[in-house]
Amino acid sequence: MTDITRYPTLGVDDNSVGTIAWISTTSIYSVNSTDAIAVFPTSVTGTTARAKLIKPGGSLSTYYCDVLVDPEQTYTFDNSGHPLWDEPLTVDDVNNSDFGFAIQGIRPAKLTHYLRATAYNNLLPAAALISNIQLLIYAAGTKGSYTQLNIDCVYCTITYTVASRISGIQSITGIGSITF
Repeated sequence: MTDITRYPTLGVDDNSVGTIAWISTTSIYSVNSTDAIAVFPTSVTGTTARAKLIKPGGSLSTYYCDVLVDPEQTYTFDNSGHPLWDEPLTVDDVNNSDFGFAIQGIRPAKLTHYLRATAYNNLLPAAALISNIQLLIYAAGTKGSYTQLNIDCVYCTITYTVASRISGIQSITGIGSITF
């Protein structure tokens, strides 16, 4: 098994859902001193974040992960019990520039837009067999009397194996013996 971890090269605010915009979306490319921020209009505790897989073409998975957002935590979402996020993903799907994750901040009666983290850029070799996809979110937590949701970085780890191929048999000798 091999693990490969990458940061997205594209972070955008997607206003197709929710009413609260993300700002500074490019800060999710790596751990740094700036955050992607969603500012809620009132001070309310109980912020969660929901993450969905973005498939080629931009559509979202039906399976998602919810997590309570606490300051300075790294959250790991994997497909435990949900093979490949309940999606039949191929190497071409994962290597597609649309592949990534959509993160939405949730407060009682308030939803953010999706923060889309995509373009992980050719993660896998062509012969890879995907066994796990993990999303890691480093949340800087809620700041400003719980009126902001801060995400510092979003990165992806994919576990895979490379299928071995037999290019040809050079010779066969004896019963039950194969020489390559």
